[in-house]
Amino acid sequence: MNSLYQYHRTRIGIVTITIMFVFTVLSIRLIYIQIIKHDEYSAIAKKNTIGTRNIHGSRGIIYDRSGTALTYNLKHHTFWMNTRVHPAIDEVCEIFSTVFNKPKKHYRKLLSRKSNYVVIEKNVVDPLYSELLTKLKGKNVGSDTVTKRHYPFGDLAAQVIGYTNTESMGVLGIERQYNSILSGTSGLKNFSKKANGKLCSNIYDDDDDSLDNGRDITLTIDIEYQAILQDELKLAIENSGAQSANGIILDPYTGEVLAMATLPSIDLNNYFDYPIQYHQNKVISGAYEPGSTFKIVGVSAGLDENLILPWEKFNCEGGEYHTLNRIFHDHKPHDDLTVSEILMHSSNIGMVKIADKIGSERIFRYSVLHGFGEPTGIQLPMENSGILRKFKDWTRSSGPTIAMGQEIAATTLQSAMSYCSIANGGYLLKPSIIKSISRNSQNNKIRVEPQVIRSVMGEETSKAVLSMLCEVINKGTADKAQMHGFSLAGKTSTAQKFVDGSYSKIAFMSAFAGIYPSHQPRLVCLVVVDSPQYGKHWGNETAAPIVKKVIERIINLDSNKQDVKMIFAAAQSSNDNIKHFALQTSTVSTED
Repeated sequence: MNSLYQYHRTRIGIVTITIMFVFTVLSIRLIYIQIIKHDEYSAIAKKNTIGTRNIHGSRGIIYDRSGTALTYNLKHHTFWMNTRVHPAIDEVCEIFSTVFNKPKKHYRKLLSRKSNYVVIEKNVVDPLYSELLTKLKGKNVGSDTVTKRHYPFGDLAAQVIGYTNTESMGVLGIERQYNSILSGTSGLKNFSKKANGKLCSNIYDDDDDSLDNGRDITLTIDIEYQAILQDELKLAIENSGAQSANGIILDPYTGEVLAMATLPSIDLNNYFDYPIQYHQNKVISGAYEPGSTFKIVGVSAGLDENLILPWEKFNCEGGEYHTLNRIFHDHKPHDDLTVSEILMHSSNIGMVKIADKIGSERIFRYSVLHGFGEPTGIQLPMENSGILRKFKDWTRSSGPTIAMGQEIAATTLQSAMSYCSIANGGYLLKPSIIKSISRNSQNNKIRVEPQVIRSVMGEETSKAVLSMLCEVINKGTADKAQMHGFSLAGKTSTAQKFVDGSYSKIAFMSAFAGIYPSHQPRLVCLVVVDSPQYGKHWGNETAAPIVKKVIERIINLDSNKQDVKMIFAAAQSSNDNIKHFALQTSTVSTED
């Protein structure tokens, strides 16, 4: 050791000890921070540099039966600027003025406000968004993106499809019923934060698993049939001055709903602009006294039990009949009418006498068999069960009155399913609005198969009633539904509305149920018009022509698509399948 070291030895020792002490303290501090307090300080760091946002997988798409998209997920972009950072305002104003055809002073006024976040334009969609991004590069303009549901057909099948709210939750129709399936999964994603607190568009950590998108749903709806039905219902409302109208088209062999409409309708893209009553799907939720369309229940009951014959005559008392402390009237006076003629002329008195002969218990039992008084089970929310009181609560006059279609409430769908049983050989089906649901991104699908609930009547009975319904159009109360060159079967109804505790003399429900064609039926179409102007309130005046025009337009539409004979062959094949898989008639207790 030299003399210099000896002279500074003490000082060197002090410095060395000091350095070692500082190093030890820093090491302990580092261990404290990195190991002991790791979670706490890590959370603080993430809080300052990372932001989280709840991200949803893309909502599933709803399609019609042919694969036409009834919904889209559109990205809406908002352009904004931090005006505190001395942006190139003149250039930005020039760009937005040119693209959106607005005066530059409009944007200058917006950007004159000092703020970290000034909205310049919102709800910008592609490809305009991409064009603006290129032009605004380096101009200190930011953008935010949200996904909104879009409905390309506006008001078509509006109450069936439904809509989502601002939180992307379904609140009506299929959007509501299958919200969890359509929504997919959601979860928290990490984003890097800018100095101003805004989240960057890039995901901070790339290790997050991708979110599952919602599953797609294919409906049984044919959007072209839907357009035809809504168009004719709209014209009928305009021509008759009615309050509203609703209707349905069904495949009687599968129970598939091909069209379902309630008018007035709503534009799903602007649903908030319409009264809440327009949002109601009256086909499934509006219950009313079905009137004369219900008369097939009593007739089919009598025929199926071999208690009446089609050619059996009943005295219709010249149009006025006193019984059960009531007076029953017919629209036109008749004396002796056969069962077929009672249905043809829609005789209330004839139905009262048929009900007297077969008994109230059978009227009740066949009403239940036809599906009245219980929900159909269609895959839509807010279905009304209608009203069919328990048999023990019936009075002496209930059987005859209900056989006429009064003292009972039914939905349009319930009545339509009853007519499907006439068309398909006697089977009540479960209606379906869902064709299939995708399983995964590979587009594997869960298909919804037709479901037979029970046998309602024998095949011979259904054929006999169907033949009678042909005569209703050829010779009876529905002559305005006659189609030259095509056979249509059906039944009219002109039911008084029950208002303030009594039957109105001016407000009626005009209805018509049609089966096309009468041989090898392929379609059932039922429409109901609420409160048409008096004089136009008859079922034959307003409702029957709607069904006629709908069927004519469908025939014309389908003739351009495929050979009609192939359609009939397919219908017959479906009929055979229904017979094969049908359940036995359920026993119905009169105490239910």
